[in-house]
Amino acid sequence: MHWRSYPANIVLDHDKSKRCIDFCENGGRIVEKSSNQLRNYPCVEINLEKIKHNVRHICKLWRDIGIEPAAILKGTNGSREVAEAVIEAGIETIGDSRVRNLQKYDGLPVQKMLVRIPMLSEAEEVACSADVSLHSEMPVIRAVGQAAQKL
Repeated sequence: MHWRSYPANIVLDHDKSKRCIDFCENGGRIVEKSSNQLRNYPCVEINLEKIKHNVRHICKLWRDIGIEPAAILKGTNGSREVAEAVIEAGIETIGDSRVRNLQKYDGLPVQKMLVRIPMLSEAEEVACSADVSLHSEMPVIRAVGQAAQKL
């Protein structure tokens, strides 16, 4: 069996102007291309206004019953624009499964959560980048704790 890898693209659609993120070739940077130029590849279209609408609705539903929601931003390659949209809509905690994506959210007024168990080798990065992280092994818990005390 032969597998072929295709570049992945995300199209951010807000205010009727489409800008595209080409993950493979541009490292997740915004590039000024029309979405039609990228239709040769798999593409995910993200409408930021619809995301904000949905997040506002979800926040109200959950907060009305005493639950604080978090937005898990997997699949956006650490897109700061998506993070800013969910924060604007009322989210106070964003989560991602990659430490490097959490680092892209530095400076945003939000709590950052790593939503996977970190490796021991990531302890220092986790302590610096995540406000919340999940742990199940004592050596990782100790390493992240020691790294956090150095901050």
